[in-house]
Amino acid sequence: YFVRSKIDNDLNSMRRERKEFDEVAEMEMIRRDCISALRKARIPNTTAFLISSFQPDRYDFNRLKEALEGDLMNIKKRAFILALPIESVEIVRKKNEILKKDIWMLATLSGGAGAIPIPGFSLACDIGILIRAIIHFQECMGLDDASL
Repeated sequence: YFVRSKIDNDLNSMRRERKEFDEVAEMEMIRRDCISALRKARIPNTTAFLISSFQPDRYDFNRLKEALEGDLMNIKKRAFILALPIESVEIVRKKNEILKKDIWMLATLSGGAGAIPIPGFSLACDIGILIRAIIHFQECMGLDDASL
């Protein structure tokens, strides 16, 4: 991937310089120029993303996230999605799906601890598993104690 940042600054400069301005056409021209320069540098088959860190909901930032998510292996994809900031309902939904799968793993871990015949061991493990799971879910969903 090729990521060109600060596209908002470039577009604002162009907007001030020209009477007639088409943002979509200008972005496409910038994207083509980037890909052309990359091909001249012998970097083939590159996708260019035009982003702004000050306006992540605009331009190609969502396309970049989708492309990264689509190309990552399962473990890296899971880590990538859980690390994303909560910006949309779609991200919350994806995080929710991943965290639901974690519940089965935690239940299996609890069941395994319950099979050990030591009095109170199962309860102690369950409390530890539950507390750690709640903290993990809270961190992944970007929640603090005040918001709960």
